[in-house]
Formats: sequence, structure tokens, C-alpha cells
Amino acid sequence: MADTPTPSDVTSLQIAGVDVDLASVLYALTYNHGRADVADQGSASSCTLTLQAPGLVLDSAQVGNTLTVEVVGLPAFAGDITDVVLTHPTVAAGDPVVAQYDLTAAGVLARSGVAPVGVDTWPTETAHDRALRVLADTALPAVVQGGGALSVLARDPDPTDALTALGELAADTGAALVDTPAGAVLLQYLDARSIGTVFTSWAQVVGSWAAFVGSWALVVEPVATPLLIPAGAVAFEPEWSSRLGGVVNDVSLSYGIAPDAGTQPTYTADDPVSVAARGRRHYGASTKLADLESAVWRTQLILSRQAEPRWTLGGVSVLMYLLNEWTKAAVVALQIGDRVALESLPDPAPTAPGFLVVEGWQDSHTPGSGYVRTFSLSDPRMSFAVVTWQGLVTNPVTWAQAQGTWVDLMTATDLTRAYAGYGYGPYGSGNYGTS
Repeated sequence: MADTPTPSDVTSLQIAGVDVDLASVLYALTYNHGRADVADQGSASSCTLTLQAPGLVLDSAQVGNTLTVEVVGLPAFAGDITDVVLTHPTVAAGDPVVAQYDLTAAGVLARSGVAPVGVDTWPTETAHDRALRVLADTALPAVVQGGGALSVLARDPDPTDALTALGELAADTGAALVDTPAGAVLLQYLDARSIGTVFTSWAQVVGSWAAFVGSWALVVEPVATPLLIPAGAVAFEPEWSSRLGGVVNDVSLSYGIAPDAGTQPTYTADDPVSVAARGRRHYGASTKLADLESAVWRTQLILSRQAEPRWTLGGVSVLMYLLNEWTKAAVVALQIGDRVALESLPDPAPTAPGFLVVEGWQDSHTPGSGYVRTFSLSDPRMSFAVVTWQGLVTNPVTWAQAQGTWVDLMTATDLTRAYAGYGYGPYGSGNYGTS
């Protein structure tokens, strides 16, 4: 720890609802939210806090008590203390005794691991409604985003905990299961990240362009502009990475109820272009999806996201103390699934859209180093957070002039190729699947 307190953007730190006087202590604070990668399911947020001062007494520093943090007046972490360590660092002869508290806390998602659910029969329902049903039994603050396109099977009474039930649901649907800085459980389905149009999401509309009448402009809706982070505040050497291990071009999903002495029906689909280029890379799972429509939707998501290698950008650290107050508050307010753009990325760089999707972050407030946020960012094509139609075609163009299907079109390049008649993407010439 440093010898003197360092000014910080932490505007409130409470233990069991009691304010800690930050002006009278030395402290170091780190917390994590979200997930490290778009392929991860997610986990509870975590926080480590060190407080140090001569004669410091924190009666509220007890396991099970709440810990909440606000930064620039906005929620940054909320959870429960899981571990407390009290030590007395060595001091020079004659100096007052120093007390040091090291606290570890877990976000509210961890509470769901001890919340009993499943004592009643659950009906066949959408994945959205199933999540709400599970979370209602926990009485935890919760947010469920998307999930209306998928149906899950009915379930007989079978007591379990909410974290297990939500984890199974996330695994079957590809949702992110995390908690929010304000202290709510968040289950975010991928369709919640899709750009808004007259349709729920592009992935749900799998017909060809020729089946639609009208022009591009008829289906465009405004999309929130990604938050621009200035180059002068980004302290990193860009590390783009792509891996073959993430490619999936052949999918088999079992769904529905198995007949007597039989097995669940299975839906299969592949991307022949990717198979020809990289060999067959299979993914199979037995799910609790209720019907063929849901299995088709989930399979299309997997192939659209993973049939081609995607790039990730790692180690993006933002020196928050260099941002102006408006931008700093906007960064603190970001949530999982939001969009950011990094100014002046150096060339060469992979061909990619002009923004990335926030998967998670780590915030560090340390003496002498100030406030730093390190992001986990993903390719927007992994989330269907893709480009808009605006600015792409200056004159109205009819659907019939483009080839391909909705789910093919993830970047400006894809759209241009489709308009030019290339039939770009896995479903332009793919095997749509069998059941």
C-alpha cells in the first residue's frame, strides 16, 4: 500500500449499509463483471478490497454482510462478503499499530446457488418465461433479456438450486448468465443483442431476400451509436487473436420428448463451405428445447456465429483518469452486451466491424495507479450485433436484387457481396438441416 491516500473516482463504499470513510484509509479495490469470452457462460461477479489505517476498526466487516461500491455516482459492484482477513503489517518502532482488512465478495448471482427452486411442475414455455419463473422463486433482483424465440420442455417437480436451473437453461440456449453492477441477476439471450428492426432479430427470419417486397429503408430502425473511447486513454498493444478451436460447422441438437424406449428427435445442419475449407468440426448436444422450431433457431445461431473463425481483441485497458467526466460516466454505465468503438486502432488489423461488444471487465482502483478498466470485447458477429443498412446503399434497392438469407449478412462486406449477387454466407448455399 502507498504511504498516502490516492484520489479516486470511488464515490461510495458501504459495508452492511455503513459508509466507509475513504478519506481516512488507504485502500485498493478490484472487481470483475461479466465473462472473459463470448463463448463462456458467465459467472458471479467478484470483488477484492483492502483497507488499511492506524487503529482501523471495522465491526461491519463480517462474512455475509453486503458490500456495495459506487463510482462517479453510478453502481459499480454489489454483493456479499465471503472472506475476511485481519492482519497488522509491520511498522517502524514508535509508529501506531496499523490494521489491515482484506475482504473478498461475490455478486448476487452466487446467492442463487443456495436458493431452492423446482418443487412445482413447470409447464412448456418460452426460455424467457422459464427464467422469470426460476428467478421469481428466489426473490433475488433479476433482469431477463430476450429468449422469447425458444421454447423449453415442461418439467416435473425436481428440487434443485436456482443457479443449476439457470445454468442448464443458459447452456441449452447460449445465453450469458452474470450479474449486474447494481446487484441483479442477469440472464441475457443472444436475441437481446440483435439490432432492432421490424423483426425480433435477423436470425429468426430465414427466408430469402426475394421473398420480401420493398426497399432497404423500409426495415431500418436507428441503432444506438457505440461509445467511442479515445485513443489517448487506451494503454495497450492490440492483441488480435483467432483460433480454429472455436469453429463449428456441423451441428446436431436433440430436442423434445423421447418416445417410449426411444431417443429424442435430432435436428442436424452444416455449413458445407466451412466444412470444405476446414474439415468437419462437429458439435452435438442433448437439450431441453421443446420443439423443432427452437432446435432450428438454436442451430442456426451456432452456425452463423461459429462456422467461420472470429477475431477477439484482448488486453484493452482504459486509463479512466484520462477521460473527461462525461465519457468516464458513460464507460462506468456500460452493461454486458453494449457496444464500444476504440479510436485509432493501428493497422494492419483484421477486417472487422467498427465496433466491439462488451462481454465483461475488470476495474482496479489502486494507490498510485489510479482507476483502470480492462475490457473483454468480442466480435459483434458472435452476438448478431451487426451493421445497419444506413449508408450502405444510397439509392433504394429491392430485396430481390440481393442473394442470400438474413442470417448471412453480418458486416458491411457481407451486405455488399449479397447486393452484388455473390450469395455470401453459410446459408446462401448451405444444407439447411434435417430432423
